Amino acid sequence: MNISQAHFDSTHGEVIADIDKDHFKAIKDALTAKGAQVIVLDYPIVRDEEECIECGACISVCHVNVFSFSRDWSLEMDTDKCIQCGTCIKMCPHNALTLEH
Repeated sequence: MNISQAHFDSTHGEVIADIDKDHFKAIKDALTAKGAQVIVLDYPIVRDEEECIECGACISVCHVNVFSFSRDWSLEMDTDKCIQCGTCIKMCPHNALTLEH
């Protein structure tokens, strides 16, 4: 299990983790038995190419390297790596990134 992001405060907590498919059921069962809610995040990040100015803000905040610059400095995405943490959405100065639903 690779934990990519966690947030806890006095009212609730949230952890985003990349879990191997072979271990998912056991981990989910253990967490739900303790009262946790487990949600599978399987919607890729979507980039509005008309709005995106390819500034690279998303590259600097992505924990799993979804975004990169190509040799010609255009923005590339590997959506298979995306864990839907939402960090890039919050950081995008042009609101060019969204989660597909």
